[in-house]
Amino acid sequence: MSSHRSILRSRGLRVAGSVLGILLLLRTADLRGAAHDARVASPGWLAAGLALTAVSFVAGIVQWGVLLRGAQSMVRWRSVASWQAQSVFACHVLPTAAAGDAVRAVNACRAAGSGAGIGSILGSRLAGSLGMALWGLAGAITLRGTFGAPVLAAAVLYAGAIGVAWIIVLTTTRPAARDEPHRRGGLARRGARAIASLRDGCLAIRDRTGPIVVCVVVALAGWGVQLLALGAFAQALGAGVPPTLFAVALPISLIATWSPASVNGVGLREGVMAGILVHAGVSPDHAGAVSLVIDLQMLPFAVGGALAWLAARRREPAASGLLG
Repeated sequence: MSSHRSILRSRGLRVAGSVLGILLLLRTADLRGAAHDARVASPGWLAAGLALTAVSFVAGIVQWGVLLRGAQSMVRWRSVASWQAQSVFACHVLPTAAAGDAVRAVNACRAAGSGAGIGSILGSRLAGSLGMALWGLAGAITLRGTFGAPVLAAAVLYAGAIGVAWIIVLTTTRPAARDEPHRRGGLARRGARAIASLRDGCLAIRDRTGPIVVCVVVALAGWGVQLLALGAFAQALGAGVPPTLFAVALPISLIATWSPASVNGVGLREGVMAGILVHAGVSPDHAGAVSLVIDLQMLPFAVGGALAWLAARRREPAASGLLG
């Protein structure tokens, strides 16, 4: 079992997975045509896409911050925004999709306590996943003629799974106190601590109905704005890709970011996105350009996150070394 884990975590496998994704992108997309699209992109549509992305980024701050501040009102919105930007930076520079959540969790737990910090991350993630699932389900229904019953069934199952996860969070109760066995193995102890942290997080947000409702509503709206932003970027490149297509394609491509056989999904994410767009009838040159622009969409916010991290590191050199 340990040998399997070491293989999945090996750097060689991750690099190979990313190379495979890049080869898929090269095979699927016309990168020469994509470069031409990028050179003649409409500045107005690019500005609109960037503005909508900024709105989506702010929605992410609110959906997380409303849960964190509901638990501890002393946390300032400026701090929440800084941590959110730092999490975007971490996702761009560290070879794991969980880097952003790790940065947010460390800062949130330090500011509001372990239970409230974990609970805010968990609730925000579930709200975002619910927004993605519902928009994806709507897209799968609209484009069922293009993607067929399997994608629609997968969208239904995913939405149902997120609904079940919310039920578990909202119905979690504290177990009766009992002594922990002293002879439990190291792996079992780590598993028990992880389960206990998640349970404490669920308990921290379970009864905060108002913040949870706001979090879910903002997540739904934020995901919708994100789809509009992608549509604006596609228009800038001359590709008329409807938001409903992105609603289906984006969740599928994001699965690549969690693959252990890639460096943070690099290559796989772009290749999968281009393949889905081509399957839906988008030309290969447009598909390649759109898949690459989507990767650059959050770059300005990652730069802002880097500056926020450097500022925090100067203020607290001993406590803010999260990335170095």
